[in-house]
Amino acid sequence: MKEKNFIIIRIFLILLCASSAASAEASVTSVKLVPDPWPPYVIGEEGNSPAGGVTVEILTKIFERLENVILEMKLYPWKRALNYAVEGDVDGIWMVVKNEERIQVLEFTEPLLEARALFWYLRSRYPDGIRWETLADLAPYRIVVVRGYEYTKPLFQKSIRCLVN
Repeated sequence: MKEKNFIIIRIFLILLCASSAASAEASVTSVKLVPDPWPPYVIGEEGNSPAGGVTVEILTKIFERLENVILEMKLYPWKRALNYAVEGDVDGIWMVVKNEERIQVLEFTEPLLEARALFWYLRSRYPDGIRWETLADLAPYRIVVVRGYEYTKPLFQKSIRCLVN
């Protein structure tokens, strides 16, 4: 099965300058990040702080090392989280695939990790497997996708039947 590598985890952080040099006390800066639930990277329920996940643990460790910075995370559906980041309503988002459109409005760091996007299917429904070389080979199938995810664009362009959640 053909696999496509995606750089899926990018963080951009906008840390605001804290108090002036003349200030005797250090100000605390709150950084608000908004991912969407995507196990095993981000685990939790929309509207809440993440309950865990690989990338949540990485970011928590990073922010624990920063003085006077408090990390706030809240889970939202993907398109809403991305919109909050693009509109500047939050300080950052992670688990973002870099594309030309996003480069125009977001700052990207180096990736924390890379992952591959795969197709999954029920073995009981397709006991001989699904063989494909190009996206056009997937035309007979209906594929479940997440609204707004980068991988959906080529599927829609090839008129692959998609069930959008």
